Amino acid sequence: MNVALLIADDARERQFLLAACQRAGYQPVAYPNPGAYLLDLRDRRPALTLIRLTLPLDVKLTAAAKVREHYPDAPLVLIGKTEFLAAKNLFQDDPHTILLTSLDELALTPAKTQ
Repeated sequence: MNVALLIADDARERQFLLAACQRAGYQPVAYPNPGAYLLDLRDRRPALTLIRLTLPLDVKLTAAAKVREHYPDAPLVLIGKTEFLAAKNLFQDDPHTILLTSLDELALTPAKTQ
């Protein structure tokens, strides 16, 4: 199953990400905050994780680090200018992490069916 886990605290952006993931063939599960996501992360192996939060940067980077801790090779997308600048140093050598400065850059590749 190609599950895409999304964390977005803005309801409109969450709906946009849900629709984009569905169009690409993923089964999206959305969370309004990292707390609920991190609890669910232990039970689901995501085919893709997207993080778009207006929360403080350390909260976002902690969520990203937890994804890496549980699933080091799972694709991770961090969206936002602040995230891009701060995460660039943390994730620059990680081939499974994509840093985007805005939602406008998001182009999802269709999920591979298993």
